[in-house]
Amino acid sequence: MLTVPFENLDISLGREIVLDPERFVEKIVGQRRGGFCYELNGAFATLLAAAGFRLTLLSARVSNEEGIAGKEFDHLTLRIDLEDAWLADVGFGDNFLEPLRLVSELEQQDAAGSFRLIDAGERWRLERRQPDRSWRLQYDFSLLPRPI
Repeated sequence: MLTVPFENLDISLGREIVLDPERFVEKIVGQRRGGFCYELNGAFATLLAAAGFRLTLLSARVSNEEGIAGKEFDHLTLRIDLEDAWLADVGFGDNFLEPLRLVSELEQQDAAGSFRLIDAGERWRLERRQPDRSWRLQYDFSLLPRPI
């Protein structure tokens, strides 16, 4: 996240977006460009899978300033299963830098701030602590596996 930027220039320029992990890697590694969540998390998932990690692609809905979630598939995030389950996301821009344990209501410190995950039944919520100590919804997500 510190060297590969979030960018959505192809979307803004109306270029065709092909959801193919090989193209993600070519764009980010070969062309030395950034990407949007599907490209960045897709390339990261490809790397993790090649290294033998068990992971699941998850659909997320990004929250607006009023805390209202957008449409399904608005964002892609990753679940990584080791001994415990973790949430990883290299495609959200200003977000947590290290994976978060997939544990409800556990405040987790990161160089980017404090985060917590909330199990809200069918969906989970990613929240970030604000300077006034309140929590702001970043996005919600389902644990249902999703293909790219």
